[in-house]
Amino acid sequence: MSFNGENSISVAYNESVQLTLLDICAPLFQTFGLMTFGYKRIFKDGSYLFLSTNTQWQSHHLYEIHNHGQFFKNAMLECADTPEFAFYRTMWPSSPSDHFLQSLNQYGMWNGINFYRKKDDSIELWTFSTNPEQHQDPNSYIKILNHLERFIAFFNVKACNIIDVSDKKKLAKFKDGLDLVLIDEAGVTSINTEFFLDATKINNIPILVGSQFVQLSKRETECLRLIAYGKSAKEAAHILKISPRTVEGLLVNAKLKAGALNMSQMTSSFHQSCSLMGIK
Repeated sequence: MSFNGENSISVAYNESVQLTLLDICAPLFQTFGLMTFGYKRIFKDGSYLFLSTNTQWQSHHLYEIHNHGQFFKNAMLECADTPEFAFYRTMWPSSPSDHFLQSLNQYGMWNGINFYRKKDDSIELWTFSTNPEQHQDPNSYIKILNHLERFIAFFNVKACNIIDVSDKKKLAKFKDGLDLVLIDEAGVTSINTEFFLDATKINNIPILVGSQFVQLSKRETECLRLIAYGKSAKEAAHILKISPRTVEGLLVNAKLKAGALNMSQMTSSFHQSCSLMGIK
């Protein structure tokens, strides 16, 4: 591998967040027997954030791969025509059709599925795959699409700090405009849906205020969610089985944390954050 120093900061960044990434992916790997997860956010200027649980593939991609290959490029073009925040999904072909897909196979990733979503300044990509020993029937993904979409929402909440792109230094660049890291339980193939649903429950949503995410407590998030969807403080208190005064206090705390001027700004920020993270 010719380490020319280009994209070295991106490689080092992926390695630095690897334990966090694996911890977030644990319910996905344990429940469905998937082996690799990757996340990309690709900007119009060709820069992109790339995280993967397969560190050797990530290094190879950033140092040696100079484009996405035709299969991925075609998918991104199709995604550009979809409504904002809607998913565009593609299954990897069973026989690799270009050098990029061949490289994925060489680094132990097979039978994958990609989820793309358009944003105003970029395209997000979440990719899931198995390995040759667990070459699942591609149709099996159809049965778990809702679970994978739920995981994407869970990932974007739990990983909000590590997928933050305010520091442009950690972004990689395209030149044209294997030790597979696993947890011990990754080979489990039996689906424990109850475990997955519990493990991917979103208790608190980081609220985007201005250009910064603010982390609220679970109770603050619950109160804000109910108010944002039209409930009064009294109604929220009844639903949460706490007093209206407690609800009002939690909302005041949330507003102070966020530095918001009023509750209207807070509820607007809540809805915006949910949209960004794909949470309905």
